[in-house]
Amino acid sequence: MKTRFVVVSEDKELYFDQKIKLLNLIPENDRKNYLCAKVNNRIRELTYDVHYDAKVDFLSINDEEAMFIYENSLRYIIAMALYQINPNIQLKYSYYESRSIYGLILNDDIKMDQTLLDKLKDKINEIVKNDYPFVRKIVPNDEAEIIYRQFNMLDKIDLLKYRPEKTVHFYTCNGYYNYMYGYMAPSTGYINKYKLELYQDGFIIQYPRSECNGEIPPFEPSPKFGKTLDDSYAWARMVQTDTVTKINHHIETSKDVDFINLCEAHHNNMLSDLGRILKSKIDTIRLICIAGPSSSGKTTFSNRLRSELLSYGIQPIRISLDDYYLEDIKYLIIGIISLIVSLYLFIKIVKRLSRLSISPTDYDKTLKKILNQYDRLIVTTSSMPNLEKNNIIKLKEFVELLDAKDNLHKPIFFIEVTPHQKAYFFIQDDDKIILFTLKNIDNK
Repeated sequence: MKTRFVVVSEDKELYFDQKIKLLNLIPENDRKNYLCAKVNNRIRELTYDVHYDAKVDFLSINDEEAMFIYENSLRYIIAMALYQINPNIQLKYSYYESRSIYGLILNDDIKMDQTLLDKLKDKINEIVKNDYPFVRKIVPNDEAEIIYRQFNMLDKIDLLKYRPEKTVHFYTCNGYYNYMYGYMAPSTGYINKYKLELYQDGFIIQYPRSECNGEIPPFEPSPKFGKTLDDSYAWARMVQTDTVTKINHHIETSKDVDFINLCEAHHNNMLSDLGRILKSKIDTIRLICIAGPSSSGKTTFSNRLRSELLSYGIQPIRISLDDYYLEDIKYLIIGIISLIVSLYLFIKIVKRLSRLSISPTDYDKTLKKILNQYDRLIVTTSSMPNLEKNNIIKLKEFVELLDAKDNLHKPIFFIEVTPHQKAYFFIQDDDKIILFTLKNIDNK
């Protein structure tokens, strides 16, 4: 049997003749200092089985990727704790403020107060102390619907009809099911640092941040920002667009253009309200600042706000700070570099579009489905073994390869030999290669 080695972060080579969990590569008394690992530069959970040559780097809360896993696990534990306190509670993680999470209970007859918050803290501490494992599970859609109903996740049931996939991912923990759309820690005992505080109508959740060396940063309230987000959410609920399912329903029952016009009308109303506020305080206002990420619409918004103020007889002067960042010669150099990069990207896009000018084929859809659904079982390789020097066992279905993997306990390797045309999935067992070939039957 072929031996495999794993190069850990200390540059030590460890040899194995059978698969091993990443968790077992870490000394037992040091395991809870790590949350995930990079395996050949790809993020993996610590419960992942290594069964091939790999370079492994373990990541702690000081690493950004690990911080996201900590956050996912903490959100799961909080949802689990609230369910155990009262199965009827509907929880929504609404938005972030001051590098924290805002939790909101949607039930009209249940309010988050100090008594409920104290119960929540006690239940979280109990779950963390018991160190329940998180176990990943894949179920068919019909079974997922039963789970959603059992755990009062009724809003997710309608999402099933919009998903092309026939299966749903869950993590189960001591009988509870949920999914936070990301990787998880091995167990609840890893999530031992957090803070909960009442805030507005809900509660703030604070957790260690990678940019703070694994410490919880102080909470800095942003009341105006918070009010803006509250108003936005209240409007979304009023027009029945506060969830993805409701937005999909809105588009299905009316038209997507009507939905866009609805949002534009609301934006115009907000501009009108802002114009009236600025008009009432114009004697004390000298400067209006507009901030936002690149391409977020700052220039468009400033032009529309300028038109609104002009309608009140106010003559604003628009100043773009971009005009003051660099000297002209630097602009020229950056302009030339931007032009070169833009031309390069344009050529790359044209070439790619020329190859993908048609809609995805059945081959593309099947390949994507296999790679997404069996990501944890498949190892991508850049080389193919010599088929002439091995006995080839050809399979007609991918599921047959899964059966072979279960029997032989060997990894499934994947290589796409011709993009959008042909791919190999294979298991190598001594001098035998068990092979499944995926082809684009439209272009034999």
